[in-house]
Amino acid sequence: MKIVIVEDERYTAELINRLVRQYDPDIHILKTLSNVEESVKWFQKNNRASDLILMDVQLTDGNSFDIFRQVPIETPIIFITAYDEYAIQAFRLNSIDYLLKPISFNDLERAFDKYFKIADSYRPVEPTIFNKDFADGIRPFKSRFLIRVGEHYQFIKTSSIACFLYEEGMVMAYLFNGTRQLIDEPLDELDELLDKEKFFRLNRKTIASVDAITSIQSYFNRRLSVRLLPGNKQEVVSRERVARFKEWMNH
Repeated sequence: MKIVIVEDERYTAELINRLVRQYDPDIHILKTLSNVEESVKWFQKNNRASDLILMDVQLTDGNSFDIFRQVPIETPIIFITAYDEYAIQAFRLNSIDYLLKPISFNDLERAFDKYFKIADSYRPVEPTIFNKDFADGIRPFKSRFLIRVGEHYQFIKTSSIACFLYEEGMVMAYLFNGTRQLIDEPLDELDELLDKEKFFRLNRKTIASVDAITSIQSYFNRRLSVRLLPGNKQEVVSRERVARFKEWMNH
């Protein structure tokens, strides 16, 4: 999950940052903006880059509603402000919640929980991917990977991979036989290429095969701890993905 913070008070911006990471450390704070002018320029180029916006109403060069007059933003928003008179105006926009300063962790937690209950209604439907060999509409999932070993090439079947981990700037495929291989594709691309019946994105750094999961337990801050083959690795399902993970496992 990617969020943007629009806040002109440095202390409050840092507080929001800390509270978000307390809620779920896997949430990526994509950008922190401090005024109307900067926000307009950024959203004009990155309008759909984030999943959620945390936005102050009163900014140094105007109020945040001036941003919406210049850029059509469809991303859901949690407004954070010291003034309650803007609530009605905020809810005319795509507002999830309206929090009054000073905010606490409980305030942010309730707002985020509310967002995750209705988040799917804001996600655009991705077009179905076709090619000439799949004219019947069946999506072509990736079935094997070509990898280089020294001066030679070989392929590994996707079914032999237990999980993909992002480590030190590289994506590694861990195989059920205990070996690992470097994969060229980034995780975001793999998430689109793999069969979602068999693979799930646990967090920003991990995609796991259902066949690799040996145990699931409750974990701190309403997350889940998952043990994976090979080697009984522990990975944590990020909070935003817990509900979908449970649905996936119960499919």
